[in-house]
Amino acid sequence: MPEYPVPQVGVVGFGYIGTVIGTALADAGCRVTALDTDAARLDRLDRGETDVREPGLAARLASAVRSGNLAAAADATVLADQDVVVVTVGTPLGEDMSPDLDAVRDAIAAVGRHLTANTTVVLKSTVTPRTTDAVVAPLLERESGLTRDRDFVLGFCPERIAEGNALAEIARLPIVVGANTAAARERIAAFWQRHLGVETVEVASATEAELVKLADNVWIDVNIALANQISKLTREYGAGFERVRRAANTLPKGQHQVNILASSIGVGGSCLTKDPVFVADILETAGQDAAVVRQARAVNDAMPAYTAGLIRGWLRRNREAVAPVVAVFGLTFKNDTNDLRQTPVAPFVRAVEGFAA
Repeated sequence: MPEYPVPQVGVVGFGYIGTVIGTALADAGCRVTALDTDAARLDRLDRGETDVREPGLAARLASAVRSGNLAAAADATVLADQDVVVVTVGTPLGEDMSPDLDAVRDAIAAVGRHLTANTTVVLKSTVTPRTTDAVVAPLLERESGLTRDRDFVLGFCPERIAEGNALAEIARLPIVVGANTAAARERIAAFWQRHLGVETVEVASATEAELVKLADNVWIDVNIALANQISKLTREYGAGFERVRRAANTLPKGQHQVNILASSIGVGGSCLTKDPVFVADILETAGQDAAVVRQARAVNDAMPAYTAGLIRGWLRRNREAVAPVVAVFGLTFKNDTNDLRQTPVAPFVRAVEGFAA
């Protein structure tokens, strides 16, 4: 028998991230309740099914539902019975290119209305810095009448798993824990360590943890843009990009090595396409230069049209040998997912339409 009680965990927002986290925690023995505003999603969960495509997820989710460790709920009153509440709702870009926090506010208000003393609240939705402190904490306190760090614990843990390999990564990648007191950080870190068996990395505040998420995704986007530019350069000289990349990456630099990423048709998905825009907007609002971030976004956004242009050029050079027909295999933004959000294949298809003309 464990030396600690089995925790009741509420996962608010059972989309892609919520489904993976909730399933992993239920598989580890937690009693997980999934809350979502999508009735069809909750109905599927009641049947032990999910529309989230992720290797190994369907079987583990079905098993967790059969065991009673994972259940769906539409009524937020169940939050009053939870030891830990994890919020994973979406934050799309608003018209002013800042994150739309409406879903976060709605979810947090619901949590606050049913928050009980000694509950741990963890925000995982990607937000701009200071959102946990300036938006989430005051809303929880106002709705509940409780006080942060006295009556309940609040922290931010950025989500880092990648679609297509999420179940493996959630059991392997370090989880960053940001909270404003050492006691809060220790409590949140202990939860993840105990139930997922992962390393945790504590930072000094929720704001620092929010910045970690943005820093990771800006680094990835900028470095993919660099890879795409080097790929174009090697093409101009008739050289092989992959050979150049592999050889370049053998150079030691700092504590690691040069790490030029793979070039691609473009960057897709929710996080990598919006988070750099968050960062650029923040920098420019503060009077700082965001040219590097903006240019990286422009380079990656231009890759579908660039790739289509290469195909158009090849077709023109070989017009007598081939018919101008282009077959596209795969529409999602990466392998092993059914996620079409911001897929670069869509603008690529639009670009190749009309090649026969």
